[in-house]
Amino acid sequence: SSSSSSSSSSSSSSSSTSSTSTSSLMMMMMMMMKKKKKKELPPGPCPWPVVGNLPHVGPIPHVGMRRLNAAYGPLVYLRLGSSVHAIVTDEPSMVRDILKKHDHVFASRPSNIASQHFTYGGRDIAFAPYGAHWRSMRRLCLMELLTPRRLEEFSKGRREEVACMVADISTSIRMAAYKNPEGSPVVVVVNLRDAFGGLSSNTLTRMVLGKRFFGRSGAGPAEAAEHKALIYAGFALINSFNVGDYVPLLRWLDLQSRERDMRRIMARVDALYDAIIDEYTEELKENKEASHSFLHQLLSLRRLRRQAGGGEAESGDDVALLDRSTLK
Repeated sequence: SSSSSSSSSSSSSSSSTSSTSTSSLMMMMMMMMKKKKKKELPPGPCPWPVVGNLPHVGPIPHVGMRRLNAAYGPLVYLRLGSSVHAIVTDEPSMVRDILKKHDHVFASRPSNIASQHFTYGGRDIAFAPYGAHWRSMRRLCLMELLTPRRLEEFSKGRREEVACMVADISTSIRMAAYKNPEGSPVVVVVNLRDAFGGLSSNTLTRMVLGKRFFGRSGAGPAEAAEHKALIYAGFALINSFNVGDYVPLLRWLDLQSRERDMRRIMARVDALYDAIIDEYTEELKENKEASHSFLHQLLSLRRLRRQAGGGEAESGDDVALLDRSTLK
């Protein structure tokens, strides 16, 4: 009887302790929830599960967002998918405040899957988050690459590219007339998109890489066609809708095969640009005269700083940022 009473008492005590612990935990959670302030967000449509406000935005984002501003006011909060939070405004005064008074808060571009692949994890100046790396890259661009003197050096190349474009168009017209010796009127269709695309691409590649890819005296039709295809495919993927950006839990499925295409493009980009970097590096080692491109300037700068520092650049130095991934 005594044993039974003792057992009953022990069981009751254990149950009481467990109940008290549970009650205490619940009270602590409730107190924490009360202390936690709810974020004050602008008005907006109620988000759907998983997809959020994507259905409210619609297939033409700027039209859908303008419609939402008209319905909810100058500031609208949207949850795009399950992870992207956005504030939309069409009020000029608010846009002015965002870009001038609070520009440091909104300086970083939101990272997405395409930018992670195409910029080697945000190593470039366009998609790098605002911070020490971005400031160092900006300083390099302003002090070494985009100085008035260097831009003036490229003016001759820009004029040459315009002349090449005009010559290519004239050649196409003359060839069409030559194929029609009877003298009847000839209608020549000129694809201005390709013409101006080649002009801008050659201007940029001459400045950045020291070589032209398109048209006469280019890198060759096969390499030029591949380079052009990679550029267009990359821009198409950057501007396309990717489910993984908005619902990260589905990223591993790669439902639209976007990441597979990005990896394929970057494999070819690596092969193309690695060959150019290796070529320039060898020219610098042999002290050969090379083009005054951005790449040559950066490789020369890195070499001079390393020689001055007696080896690898220090971690805080600008040149330490110029690894192969950043150069590409």
